[in-house]
Amino acid sequence: MTLRTLPRTAVHAFWAILSLLLLLTGSASAKGPARPYLGVGVYLDESICKVDDVTPDSPAAVAGLKPGDVIVKLARTQVKSNADLGRALLQRKVGEETVIEVLRGKKTLSKTVKLAKRPD
Repeated sequence: MTLRTLPRTAVHAFWAILSLLLLLTGSASAKGPARPYLGVGVYLDESICKVDDVTPDSPAAVAGLKPGDVIVKLARTQVKSNADLGRALLQRKVGEETVIEVLRGKKTLSKTVKLAKRPD
């Protein structure tokens, strides 16, 4: 079984467990600064950062991101994997407006996104 063939519920469970581990290890401490939130779920694939779903009313939804988009840049930082997206987000601040570049089909689109505080 590869990461691409995992059922969607398994993917969501993975992200829930990862978030819980980050919280328990202090990486997402409630006392620290708020972490920026984009509001996308991505496929578990180390070679591409492809949007699986977009949370309604999230910064990504407001910016017009859609499932199937491939994120290639966030604030001039090249995004080649899901880990790259996470690192790029951690360098940003809540409330910051930044440009995100996505591939949609054969077109490259630039969208302005205002990062929000990660919901509880």
